[in-house]
Amino acid sequence: MPDACASLWIESARNPKQIQTLIGHSSIKVTFDTYGHLFADAEGDQRAAADMQLNILMVFRTSNPRVRSSNLSERHPHQGH
Repeated sequence: MPDACASLWIESARNPKQIQTLIGHSSIKVTFDTYGHLFADAEGDQRAAADMQLNILMVFRTSNPRVRSSNLSERHPHQGH
């Protein structure tokens, strides 16, 4: 059961120190030694989700001529548009 919980917490981007405490590991090293491979996957999942959101935004923008690119850059200045 702890493995399933840890996997879900990692996938939902919960802080590793919180996971360590919740699982009851004596150190963060134990947590990373046990679940470290899942953290890398979670990062990739988060990047994939961000890419998907950007693609949806681009499809919306190209299929909706009333949306001006200046409006998009005002709402999402960190996207670099």
